[in-house]
Amino acid sequence: MRILLYKRTHIGDPDERGRFGIHDCMGNVRACEYDAVIGVGGGIGAEPQLYGIDRKINWVGIYPTKTQSQTSKGLLVTFKHFLLLDKKGPLLKNLAPYLAKRLFEGGVRLLITGYSVEELFEAKGILEWAKEYQRSEFISLSVPKAKYGCKIKCKPEHVYRQK
Repeated sequence: MRILLYKRTHIGDPDERGRFGIHDCMGNVRACEYDAVIGVGGGIGAEPQLYGIDRKINWVGIYPTKTQSQTSKGLLVTFKHFLLLDKKGPLLKNLAPYLAKRLFEGGVRLLITGYSVEELFEAKGILEWAKEYQRSEFISLSVPKAKYGCKIKCKPEHVYRQK
C-alpha cells in the first residue's frame, strides 16, 4: 500500500466533504500514485500553530478516486474512507513516534516511498486507527437517535461529519 504522508499548513483543503484539492492545495502531489493520504499539521511558518493543527494528525483519506476538477487546476480527489479531524486530531508522536521524528526532526515535507519498516508499520496503523475512529464516531452519533425513537431512516449529511 502506497501512503502519502505530508505536512499540512492550513485547514480547508480537504473540505468537510472529503474533497482534496478543492482549493488546489498540494497541486501535482494529488496526481501521484497512492492508496491513502495522512495529513499532519506542520511545515514552515506559524500558520499550522495559528490553526491549532501543528504536529497533529488532521485528516486521513483511504482509497482515492481522482477526477479532473471543474473549478481549479489539477485533480480533485475523494476517498472511500475519509476522516477530518483538523485541530481535534491527536499528536502524531502519540500514535507514530518514528513518523513524527522523521517529519519533524528529519526535515521531510512529504513521504510516498522510502519509509522504514517501523514507519510503514505506523502509517498503516494510523489508517486502521482512522477506520476504527470513524466506526466509533458513527455508532456514538447513531445511538442517541435510536434511544429516543427517531423515525428518520437517513440522517442529514452533517450528522456524519467530524465536529
